[in-house]
Amino acid sequence: MIHQAHDHRKSPILIIGNGLLGSSIYRRLKLEELDVQVTDREILNLLNQQELFDFFSNLRRDTLIIFAAGVSGGIKENIENKFKFYAENSLMLSNLITACQKFEFSKIINLVPACVYPANLQKPAEINDLSTGPMEQTSFYYSSAKLSGYYGFRAAQENLKYDWTNIIVSNVYGKYDARSKEDTHVIPQLIKKIKQAKMQNSPYVEILGDGSSVRDFIINLDVADAIYFYIINGHWELNNFNISGCEPITILNLTKMISRLVDYKGEIRTNNKSLNGANYKVLNSSQFNDLGWRPKFSLEKGLELLISN
Repeated sequence: MIHQAHDHRKSPILIIGNGLLGSSIYRRLKLEELDVQVTDREILNLLNQQELFDFFSNLRRDTLIIFAAGVSGGIKENIENKFKFYAENSLMLSNLITACQKFEFSKIINLVPACVYPANLQKPAEINDLSTGPMEQTSFYYSSAKLSGYYGFRAAQENLKYDWTNIIVSNVYGKYDARSKEDTHVIPQLIKKIKQAKMQNSPYVEILGDGSSVRDFIINLDVADAIYFYIINGHWELNNFNISGCEPITILNLTKMISRLVDYKGEIRTNNKSLNGANYKVLNSSQFNDLGWRPKFSLEKGLELLISN
């Protein structure tokens, strides 16, 4: 692959998606005084291909595009919105890929969720593990759309020789800004539930599943820092890789950690009749770490920051 010289202190950057990831990446790049803008669904409707064409036609062709958009939710939302999550995420990615190819944007970063990996892995997931087994059924339709987008980027790398990068990110948490919706994922749900239990003097909290599922989490501030590190150092030769927080933890122990940080003294109960999701979902980020980047926040430090705000 030909890696073109690209100075992003001089070239513009467009972040598509202003949620938990997009907004934090925008703030990080803005802090470094880069020429960066961010869009959301009110500015750009990714489901409308012509609108995307019109928007992209006015961009400089050396613009770096970071795709951080999508429609997602937790286990319950994934089950209840299978068609919506599959159809809308598929269409967004298809429209994006078509528009970027049409206008020959050679540098794009596609942020991909960890659920694209097989659900039956019992080791930290690596890129070569993709498509070697079935994905978690509770998020299968959402994951299928995101995995298709991943392979669309791979095809562009191989046939078009573009520096289109896939970055698969482990479970992200962090503070939402005023423009972002309430998250539906495990950490904000647990914090909300445990804080409410403390306020109401509840003798116990109940978590979904038996608590044995293992995850690794990364705060959005670290993801933003990793993206900055990647683009400012021009590491385009590494174009399909993982970013993770590198601290595997069971959901039960995560709940205990949050309870301690919130100073909640009640009992933690599990619900064995509810769904666990994938039994083990941890990412191997050694490829990226070998370039010299490390997360700045431990899980406990990140949770302290989130809970205190």
